[in-house]
Amino acid sequence: MDSPSNFDSVNIHIKKIEANVIGDSAVWVPVDTKDTIVNVFRLQDSITMQVAHDNVPTGLLKQIRFILGDDNSVVIGGVSYPLQLPATGSPALLIDIDKKLNEVFNGFILDFDASQSIVGDSGNYRLEPVIKLIR
Repeated sequence: MDSPSNFDSVNIHIKKIEANVIGDSAVWVPVDTKDTIVNVFRLQDSITMQVAHDNVPTGLLKQIRFILGDDNSVVIGGVSYPLQLPATGSPALLIDIDKKLNEVFNGFILDFDASQSIVGDSGNYRLEPVIKLIR
């Protein structure tokens, strides 16, 4: 769904994911996540990727938090450039979900808009994520 961009690839290093679940109390629950680098450009045209799988308590999934590693990059014209984390300096991407969880399968899809999420030029690039919850 991305707008056209001049990137060959956008690589995001996901170290772990945590879920903020509100049930009897509000807690951050670690989710079993494989430390991986995801080229978000490979996830287009209804192609998805499961990055975490775990059991979490039932309740309201308020937010998820992606803890990012240091191996984030953009590739332009075959040249790789480091991708700096958001201006907040936090290594985490916080995404509002507000979805009620129950005892059956619960999943969702996030749309990462690379053309709007990468800011910069002249070899300096910063991640300012534009992410939408699809379902």
